Amino acid sequence: MRRCRIITVRCPLKKGTGSVPAEFRGSAARFSRGASRLFQRTLSTLVCLSLTVLVAAQDESPAPPAPAPRAEVSTQEWNFGVAWQGQPLKQDVVVKNVGTATLEITDVSSTCGCTVPTRPKSPLAPGESSTMSISYDSARRVGKANHTVTLITNDPTQRSIPIKLFGEVKPLYEVEPKEGLTFGQLYQKSSETREVTIVNRYTEPLRLQLKAGQDFGPFDIALQELDAGQRYRLTAATRPPLKVDRYQAMVALSTGFELVPEVKVSLYGFVQPPASVRPNKLFLPRNSVSEMKRVLHLTFAPDYPLELTSVRATHDAIRVEAEKVSVTGDARGASGTPIYQITVTLPPGEQIPPDSEPEVEITTNARDPEYQRFVVPIRLVPPRGSPTRPAPTP
Repeated sequence: MRRCRIITVRCPLKKGTGSVPAEFRGSAARFSRGASRLFQRTLSTLVCLSLTVLVAAQDESPAPPAPAPRAEVSTQEWNFGVAWQGQPLKQDVVVKNVGTATLEITDVSSTCGCTVPTRPKSPLAPGESSTMSISYDSARRVGKANHTVTLITNDPTQRSIPIKLFGEVKPLYEVEPKEGLTFGQLYQKSSETREVTIVNRYTEPLRLQLKAGQDFGPFDIALQELDAGQRYRLTAATRPPLKVDRYQAMVALSTGFELVPEVKVSLYGFVQPPASVRPNKLFLPRNSVSEMKRVLHLTFAPDYPLELTSVRATHDAIRVEAEKVSVTGDARGASGTPIYQITVTLPPGEQIPPDSEPEVEITTNARDPEYQRFVVPIRLVPPRGSPTRPAPTP
């Protein structure tokens, strides 16, 4: 409400020291009565104007603010300092509605799966509060931590409330190499070994033991203590002949630590067939307007030599050429392994009939029938948005 202040100005009348001549007294009296009436009218006008301004000022008073929620959290920062791997880390945060309307918490999110917040109660009445907990998974996340938990509310002054989390987790142990027992590409007669070193970083001795009841397929696993309670060597060796398959497992070791009772080391290997063609299919866009070149690779194991005897396409508009090359350090074969590179030249899409199913046929002199013939289909891809033809019934 605006306030009006009335200022009263007093004008003192100074009396004269002389007398007024008689001839002027009548005129002075008439002048005094007229001046008195003029003063009264002027004073009345000023009073009315003052009242009008005062009423107008009272009418312009602002309306009281509408009720609104307002969120307040007990902290927007959690620094857990330096902790050991596996140490329980948890922080409670109080969320309070200090506004005058109902507070709604519509979402709670985290920038990392290692930081897990609980959801506080919602809605919260004015003056009501709720406690949420934030946990950090130190067993799986070592090193520097810098993450954020975010609350989304209907508070008009702060729709998003971030809570920062940071600190450092020291590892109890280290595994070198970090990728574990990785064999990558193998063949059926491959005889290879891989090893990792596990080093203790904790203040207490590390007592590693292989956990019983584990199945590692065609791999033999051995654990050796190099330095009592401090360094260990974990070794994996293939046991040929190997079955064509992809092998992936975790080697579990008990540690004797209460914080992290178990160490897991990954084991991976892929046993390739004696011979294969990659990719196993090609694609030709129906709306292509020029020739396209694609490359196929016929690979075979070093202990399974073979020769390419023929290669052809089942449609005359498709051309194929093959050459024997040597691969060094390539994922398609071992270092120095010879392979066949087959270049397929595809025509514009309109030259292949819609109902056609072209293929590339490759034949070899492999000793096993299953590797003597390979077929690579060529799929016609319709333009985006056009109806597709249903697959033929077998």
